Amino acid sequence: MTYQPAETPEPTPQDPAAPQQPFQQPGYQAPQQPYQQPGHQAPQQPYQQPYQQPGHQAPQQPYQQPGYGAPQAAGSADLGQAALTHLLGGILLWLGALIGWLISKDKSEFNNEEGKKALNFQIVVSAAIIVLSIVQGVVAGAATTATLNSIYATGSAASGGFLSLLSGLIGLVILATWVISLILGIKNYSAVKAGQPSSYPIKFALIK
Repeated sequence: MTYQPAETPEPTPQDPAAPQQPFQQPGYQAPQQPYQQPGHQAPQQPYQQPYQQPGHQAPQQPYQQPGYGAPQAAGSADLGQAALTHLLGGILLWLGALIGWLISKDKSEFNNEEGKKALNFQIVVSAAIIVLSIVQGVVAGAATTATLNSIYATGSAASGGFLSLLSGLIGLVILATWVISLILGIKNYSAVKAGQPSSYPIKFALIK
């Protein structure tokens, strides 16, 4: 009867089960959280931000601006307009030179000087053509009158032949004057377009 109470400590197999609970709890996982947290990635952001920010691209903008292209475009336009003044003068005489000069004189001093050269020369040429045309008209009128008088008087037109020939020669001189003006206009157009100054055989500064 005394041995029955001695067999009572049967819960001993449960004693090893009791300390096994802390091993099953996630208590050891708590210190692993600092390693899994992105705490070490935070200091990497300031190193990456300067390279990702477009701060270093800002000084490249002045090189992309068309600051150097603007004067070149303006210079080309000035040469073209100055050259066109000489060509218009060669075709339309003083009227063409005046139109070209008024359009381009405010572009630059070069345009102003070239326009005045063309206009001064074409004024002289136009004046010569006007005078020759008046003389031709007078000679042609005299030739016509002499021819009519000869027809009424003698029945022949022999008396007006010389005046008619002279009128024709004056007409050829007028045409040659315009052709020379056109040739000089084309020549100076090419010279000014290439950046060289114009040159005319007659220099009469009416427009200063």
